[in-house]
Amino acid sequence: MDATVYKDKNVIRALGQVVPVKLNTDKEGRKPGEKYKIEFLPTILALDPNGKVIAKGGPMDAAGMIKFINAAQAKLDKQLKVKKKS
Repeated sequence: MDATVYKDKNVIRALGQVVPVKLNTDKEGRKPGEKYKIEFLPTILALDPNGKVIAKGGPMDAAGMIKFINAAQAKLDKQLKVKKKS
């Protein structure tokens, strides 16, 4: 995915203000893997500002990544909109 998906110009554009973070739980410790219930690598997570998982997926191509990002962004927008009304 590093060589193709993350270098795709449409994926980069879809990321917008998303901050991608790559973490190798095999090398950098098991705590994050346990916290987010990562069962296989790669696992793609979308987190809200509080660190809550709003979307979770596995390996995907560029088109799948764009769908994943857009769905996660829509869920986050909805979540933030609900909080704003409260």
